[in-house]
Amino acid sequence: MLDNFTAATGSHSLISPFEIDKWGQEIFVTTEDRDFGPPPYILKWQPFPVHIYDYIVIGGGSSGSVVASRLSENSSVRVLVLEAGEEETGFSATPIFWGLHAKTKRDFGYMTTKLPNAALGLNGQSIPVTQGKCIGGGSCINGMIYMHGNPEDYDRWASQGGLGWSWPDIFPYMVKSEGLRDDPKADRGYHGTKGPMTVIRMKKQFEFEDLYLQGVKEAGYKEGDYNGADQARFDYIQLTIRDGSRCSAARAYLSESRPNLDILLDALVTKILIDDSKRAYGVQFTRFGVQGMIFATREIIVAAGAYNTPKLLMLSGIGPASHLHQHGIPVVVDSPGVGQNYQDHAFSIVPYTISSKVGYAQTLELEAFSQILEYTTNKTGFMSSTGTTIQGYLRTKYAKDSRPDIQIHQTISTPKAFSFNLKDSVTNEYISRHVGEDILTLLAILVRPQSKGRIELQSANPLDPPRIDPNVFSHPDDMKTMVEAVMAIRKIMNTTIIQEKLGAVPFENTLPGCSSFAEDSYEFVECLIRTLTYLEFHCCCTAKMGSSDDPMAVVDHELRVKGVENLRIVDASVWPEVVTGNTMAAAIAVGERAADVIKGEVLEKCLPPFQNEDHMLSSYKKIS
Repeated sequence: MLDNFTAATGSHSLISPFEIDKWGQEIFVTTEDRDFGPPPYILKWQPFPVHIYDYIVIGGGSSGSVVASRLSENSSVRVLVLEAGEEETGFSATPIFWGLHAKTKRDFGYMTTKLPNAALGLNGQSIPVTQGKCIGGGSCINGMIYMHGNPEDYDRWASQGGLGWSWPDIFPYMVKSEGLRDDPKADRGYHGTKGPMTVIRMKKQFEFEDLYLQGVKEAGYKEGDYNGADQARFDYIQLTIRDGSRCSAARAYLSESRPNLDILLDALVTKILIDDSKRAYGVQFTRFGVQGMIFATREIIVAAGAYNTPKLLMLSGIGPASHLHQHGIPVVVDSPGVGQNYQDHAFSIVPYTISSKVGYAQTLELEAFSQILEYTTNKTGFMSSTGTTIQGYLRTKYAKDSRPDIQIHQTISTPKAFSFNLKDSVTNEYISRHVGEDILTLLAILVRPQSKGRIELQSANPLDPPRIDPNVFSHPDDMKTMVEAVMAIRKIMNTTIIQEKLGAVPFENTLPGCSSFAEDSYEFVECLIRTLTYLEFHCCCTAKMGSSDDPMAVVDHELRVKGVENLRIVDASVWPEVVTGNTMAAAIAVGERAADVIKGEVLEKCLPPFQNEDHMLSSYKKIS
């Protein structure tokens, strides 16, 4: 690995030895299973489970790991987790490699449909959408950003039929799950400090990061804890990292072995078994090409993620009747909302070159060996970071309510880092001319999208991927908001301190299809966004919760699937709307509260700032 890593820092390197790029994927992915050792925790999984459990949890991701762990705290019940993927590795647990897992065995490798008005610079106008296929799910391959979301997000859930899911209901579970380590700049009373998900505040890696944050303030935007009293602020990001390694949901919740909790890896569930009285009683799965069945006496809990949960429901006869008939699947429950209401965060990139005097490329190249040695010895140094250090939230003039509607990331990755699917013309004409330069890439992210897509079956074959149509930019206000996001980035990058200290210069106007527009025009910005369109992998809302009179609601407020007994969904599928920001923390908090709902008692409501963490986490009430 050291030889490979050193080779990667040579003259053919696109930007830096840590570049998430095609050549980097070839180098690192071929060595991922044997380098950097095992994951930083022991997972005792069971290769020979028994045939009957009290609870079967389908999917060991951010929500599934939590609900399985919490249910198994009761030693009198038996819980089984069926996970389609494998264990994490030392490679996937190394923070700097977070972006190298797309199209590997830890990713389902899905693609969107061809998009008519977006992704023009990607092959087939199709966006790769990463979905975690490993124990820990998305939390074992994501960028580890920990973000509560906005309080109004959850109040909106409650107003749409999600009784018990308002911000005062969900905040205690944010506190319960979060284990923020010493962060003197965090707003006190807004964070949990004793939870299993270790959270840290990213430290400065390079001089330009503090200069960028000064530019943010010069532009008139606020600095501070965006997980605190005001979300509309910029700060060094908070990450789920423990002792220099990724703290996935699996590491946080499943590394404590219990005799009543079994985990079966490489087990793809292909059907939920439902009897004539519409009661779920078991699952059918395939493992290494061999089919099997396992049964549950209490409940089956689907936590397969916002792509695979609706897919599994439809394969099991729960979904829009006309669509099931189209694929020859007998209808168990006509549930028109299954697969609908799909939401995600679209983003585009705005790349700049910066002065090598405050850059990073030469430093990283010269220090590559010492960085590897430092990380493998002490789990410190640049490899214990993600390369993305500062983010913030803003509210544009198009915001529909008090919530921020855009998010801005700062990262040292180049445009090509965000997709292995770029057209050669984009790479050759827009990116490759900046080989060897220090690049600062800003991500303009739409966090309150109006556009909604859908998930459908391609066939009745459970091994076929679902049809994923995000319907990006179908609502006209989404593009207007995205343009405002790019303008906000330009405002920051044109500040005096950024220009004088960083020497920031935007990439030349050579982007195919956009070069005929003036660089300061609305038309150019819109073309840039439509050409370089990506998704944040924050898929959700495809089996939403709602009231009994909502025909599009798939589950009720206790996450029980309507029309089927003993079947519940516990993942981001059930959200009525996407949260304002990264989704992992919300998915974990939903798993925490869902486990308590199943047990029959939940934490008392609480609003920040709280006064006593221990008191909050011991204040339970029975569900009426």
